[in-house]
Amino acid sequence: MKRWRSWLGVVSVFLIGVIIGGLVTVTLMRRHVIRMTRFGPPRFEEIFLDRMTRNLDLTDEQRAEITTLVREYDPRFREIMHASRDEVRNLEEQLVEQIKELLTPEQAEEFEKNIERMHRRFQDRPDGRGAPWPDRTRNP
Repeated sequence: MKRWRSWLGVVSVFLIGVIIGGLVTVTLMRRHVIRMTRFGPPRFEEIFLDRMTRNLDLTDEQRAEITTLVREYDPRFREIMHASRDEVRNLEEQLVEQIKELLTPEQAEEFEKNIERMHRRFQDRPDGRGAPWPDRTRNP
């Protein structure tokens, strides 16, 4: 009888832990998903400054000056990233054309459909590589 009670106690503690862990995980994930859908992923400058502030113990003055610098450089980074995306698209187009030359007409048609589906999926992504995220000017 005592052995049965011991096992029942262990199983009960385990089940309670699983339930509490699941509830905490669901709550945290829900908050994260709501923040991501409402405000989008954090901007580079936010992540960069948060890490610097945490690791270097920046003063408010230093943080403000670094924020100004990061914002000043941001358009340049975006320009370079955009240019490299164009290069990647050009390479992709060349690759697709060469692959289609190796396929039968039926295979080429199906291959083209697959490429179009893949492009649609990426265009629907709100992660900066497709459709833009909603306005991020508000803070959560």
